[in-house]
Amino acid sequence: VVWKLGPDFDENEKTKEIGWIIGQHHLHMIPRGLPGEGNLLVFDNGGWGGYGAGNPGCRNGVNNAIRDTSRVLEIDPATLEVVWQYTAEEAGNLRFDAYKFYSPYISSAQRLPNGNTLITEGSDGRLIEVTKDHEIVWEYINPYYKNLKNHRLNMVYRAYRVPYEWVPQLEKPEEISIEPVDVSSFRVKNASPGEGTGKVTSVEGVDPKVKKVTGMGEEEAEEEVVNFCVTSFGK
Repeated sequence: VVWKLGPDFDENEKTKEIGWIIGQHHLHMIPRGLPGEGNLLVFDNGGWGGYGAGNPGCRNGVNNAIRDTSRVLEIDPATLEVVWQYTAEEAGNLRFDAYKFYSPYISSAQRLPNGNTLITEGSDGRLIEVTKDHEIVWEYINPYYKNLKNHRLNMVYRAYRVPYEWVPQLEKPEEISIEPVDVSSFRVKNASPGEGTGKVTSVEGVDPKVKKVTGMGEEEAEEEVVNFCVTSFGK
């Protein structure tokens, strides 16, 4: 045995620093030739795991540890140091909102030739490419849902980015850089132009002065009529 990680993450200071890895998926060594080659890369799902004394959330002691957030960890197997990680905090969330990066099952992570990492947040069908500095440079959410045991799901088990050369029957597409939108100044068409102004955006055929909503069970009507308008006010 030249290296070992787990199952007891309390056995030494290095593993305590890593913390418990729960329900992990896609543990692998980063292939030779890629940034971080030889390091371990794993999607640490979180969720439920462990055995021990019972607690209010687990009376029989099975799955007595619960962590409602996920992590992607890159670990040096020789030193057991966390070289890089992506968590809810790196994603820009407060620790209280750690559940915003959370997939308790499936999921994966792939190191790309440019040093970025492709992450599959599987339970939500979300794929993101993040830089070493944790900036999201590409995002895709699976729009295809299916019903599974009365649940509507768009889950993705695992995604890989493959070279264009692997699909030789298709022409190599042109990659176009998309500048990020400045959300502090971006406005949709007909919206308020900015701070300190007010404007009513009207929809053709809709009377913005009508506040009553009819046809919602309050009265009998041959057809339902809903009047709607959007108003923005300057402070």
